[in-house]
Amino acid sequence: MNVLPLALNLAILTYFIGVLILALPIPYRQLKRWGIRLLSDAIMAAVLVSAYNIILGIGDFILNLLGYSWTGFMSWLTERTAILVTALMGLTYVTSWIKSLGYSMILSPLGLASSYITLALSAIRMMYFIASFIWNFRSELLALGLLLYSLPLRIGKDAGAFFIAASLIMYVGFPLMPVFVNIFQGATPQPTISSPVTLTCSIIDLGNEPIPYPVLRLYKEGSEIPIGVIKGDARGKVVLGDNLDVLPRNYTFSVEVLFMGYVFKPTPSIIRSGSGRTNYRLRLPNIIYQGGLAILLPSSLSVVHVKYLGSRLEVTLTKSGVEGGEVRIVKLASVRVTSLSINNASLQCSWSSWSWKGVQLSECVLSLGSLELDSTSPIFISISYTPREYPSPNIEERRIVCYESLVDIIMQYISIGIAYIYSFLFLPGVYLAALTTMAASLARVLGGGARLRLI
Repeated sequence: MNVLPLALNLAILTYFIGVLILALPIPYRQLKRWGIRLLSDAIMAAVLVSAYNIILGIGDFILNLLGYSWTGFMSWLTERTAILVTALMGLTYVTSWIKSLGYSMILSPLGLASSYITLALSAIRMMYFIASFIWNFRSELLALGLLLYSLPLRIGKDAGAFFIAASLIMYVGFPLMPVFVNIFQGATPQPTISSPVTLTCSIIDLGNEPIPYPVLRLYKEGSEIPIGVIKGDARGKVVLGDNLDVLPRNYTFSVEVLFMGYVFKPTPSIIRSGSGRTNYRLRLPNIIYQGGLAILLPSSLSVVHVKYLGSRLEVTLTKSGVEGGEVRIVKLASVRVTSLSINNASLQCSWSSWSWKGVQLSECVLSLGSLELDSTSPIFISISYTPREYPSPNIEERRIVCYESLVDIIMQYISIGIAYIYSFLFLPGVYLAALTTMAASLARVLGGGARLRLI
């Protein structure tokens, strides 16, 4: 490099200044000592300038001997940066998710965790900058150190000695940082919010047809107060979790279904949240539904066969031995029934109307006791009508939020933030301080502040 001849010339100049001081006819001991110091400085500077390529080669030789490289170190830094960015993105998502649930008052701990992760990310960015500078400009740093070291009268000797030492110590030390960090950090924690608990319940009638817009009420076992009220879609699917609820894992719920103003106990009536996605088919045991009209059956009747014919509904029933009971026909007020028959005998219904959650309904009650039916023969019900789409009821949903799980999520991110501070900031900071101390010690030796003793 062009700097090296200049550094060598400065070393020669320092040598001649030392000779000149020694040759002065001035009997002053301190002045003579300065001459000797300048001579030794000049010789040392000339030796270091001449060993420029050797100093550069020593670093590569040590790394090859140990089996480490700068490429592997940079890959390690990139991986850790990706971990921090992923954690920060996940924390941002969790924060917005909790805000959407209406629990903004508990976001302060998450803000603390976010500041921890951001601080760790800033630290690793600084580490990346320093490491990139050492890796790309090591030869320039060494040349600058030699130039400062060669300046006469020790003007830049200490700074030059530190640059020379840093170009060697830092170059060898940075690729060894992953070994130091891995010894003390253990496993790096990862957030697990990416796999939420999700329950999907398909609500069906006795004929396995979907019930549109069912309302699912969920209870803790043994409690009569619902902890969740969730409305399904037009296909009868009710989704719990899926980033809409905070569900505990391996938790048991008792459920019931609201539809057309009635409450039904489905089969099964107990559901359990797993560790991931769980699907249930909840059958309503005493309802047959099609196109805005439903037949509600008593427990004394069993379904033999159901025909869904678009504008006609045909049901074949048998008695289970218990006399009496009522068959209720519930329909949308806009549905017009054109014919109703039981065992091919036409019947006239007296319809009563009411409103449930914004849905206008009508109902006809058929008392089995008033009908002359053979107790041993099947009962055949046929209804012809104009079908209508069932509207979505005006239900105020109450999503399920398990505070224990929510606290676990928050504490998880706080612990992750603390772990990242330790792993991404404290340990690399300690290692960088150790490298700086070693570089300063070597610089002190090169600068003459510490004398090497062989004995």
